[in-house]
Amino acid sequence: MPVQPALNNTDYQPTHAELSEGFLLHFFMNLALSADVVEPLNEAGLGRPHHRILIFAAYDPGITINELLAVMRVSRQNLRVPIKTLHEKGYLITKRSDADGRQRQLYVTPAGRRLLDQLKKIQFQRLERAFIEKGPTATKGFLEVQAAMVDPTDASLLTSLQKTF
Repeated sequence: MPVQPALNNTDYQPTHAELSEGFLLHFFMNLALSADVVEPLNEAGLGRPHHRILIFAAYDPGITINELLAVMRVSRQNLRVPIKTLHEKGYLITKRSDADGRQRQLYVTPAGRRLLDQLKKIQFQRLERAFIEKGPTATKGFLEVQAAMVDPTDASLLTSLQKTF
């Protein structure tokens, strides 16, 4: 779904160069943040899909498989093996929903929380260095631009996750 143009700053029109630079910087920032945790994930026998599942299960305890599928925008097949691996390694548990026994809910175990905290600490160090280097005004602008890019259908989940992250 395309992002709708902002209703403010109507006099500003970004140049093609700014859009290209923003796109590339976002891409390489994401690569760097992901690369920062490859080693500890590999040591745990896990990869990026496992990390994403842990994030959503930790910050939205009881998230159902269907909700996770929707937010991650992947098929059930893409999650089956990573969820099984996380369960087998003791990082994740699944429970049947009390409200609907057909639904399985995901919860991070204490071991999963420790791993996730370790990964978050590593990734936060990169963000902290950049935020300190560029200062509060640039940090605020960076956060505002990212928030404006969030798909409206994800806004309520983002707000919920921000309260627990």
